Amino acid sequence: MENKIAGWIDLKQDILNESSKERINGVSVNLIISPLEAPLAIRGDYEQDVKLFVIRFKYVKREKLIREEIDKHISFYTGKESNKIHKIEIDVDALNASAVDINLLHNVEDDVTEALESYKKSNSRVEDSIFDIASKAIHNHSKDLFQELSLAK
Repeated sequence: MENKIAGWIDLKQDILNESSKERINGVSVNLIISPLEAPLAIRGDYEQDVKLFVIRFKYVKREKLIREEIDKHISFYTGKESNKIHKIEIDVDALNASAVDINLLHNVEDDVTEALESYKKSNSRVEDSIFDIASKAIHNHSKDLFQELSLAK
């Protein structure tokens, strides 16, 4: 069971923040994301009143958000200054997600992963590592993250 605090799933920084090796000017270096840049926690909630499943990322610093519609069913809210992904809204009802089973949860997770990849390719102002962290957090915690979706449907 994940470590949950008031609905939030604690993200272990050592799992999300694996280093990557790169060669810069002929020198091999290990690169990691600053703990201030990585999300502290993640949560998923089905908001019945607006019929949206919402994935939220919690960071040390709060900031103003910009909404960007990825397609007609998925929107991202990114930090105005940092470009970090703070929230993902998924219109699961419009995705024909009426039958709840393990396949539904995988389909929603796949749709979010595809949207992240598409957004990553089309958005040069956002560092790849931000997408990688979001994608890894969603994948590593999908069972607990999408639990409320399965209960709501």
